Amino acid sequence: MTLNSDQGRGHLAMLAFSMLVAGSFSLGHLVANEIAPPALTAVRFVLAATAMGGLILVGPGFRRRDFRASWRYLLLGAMLAIYFVLMFEGLKTAKPISASAVFTLMPIIAAGGVFCRRSGDHVADGAGVVYCRAGSALGDFSW
Repeated sequence: MTLNSDQGRGHLAMLAFSMLVAGSFSLGHLVANEIAPPALTAVRFVLAATAMGGLILVGPGFRRRDFRASWRYLLLGAMLAIYFVLMFEGLKTAKPISASAVFTLMPIIAAGGVFCRRSGDHVADGAGVVYCRAGSALGDFSW
């Protein structure tokens, strides 16, 4: 199997993303006992909103369709806020490596996003999410 340049960049991006995630749990473990989880989550959301605002300014901006069913943004934001607050609460007592297994819950949050978008993804995609989550749940047990 040969990789073209787009595939190679994609694999490098996934590797970089994995390294960022691994580093974020270690860093989160270091600061979890120093800063309240809701405050830390609020800072993360402000940074993300600032970055998204910058992208909107330099990109195409808002379109009318972006405001249809705007309740979904509140729902997804609330789900992510709960996830991150609980993640930082868990990092107060758990080891970073064990806590990083929690990151496998993100596909479940993404499934909520698919529901909110009302997009018709294939059954195989859903089966893949269930399969991966089951594997990660079994991997959480130390035998």
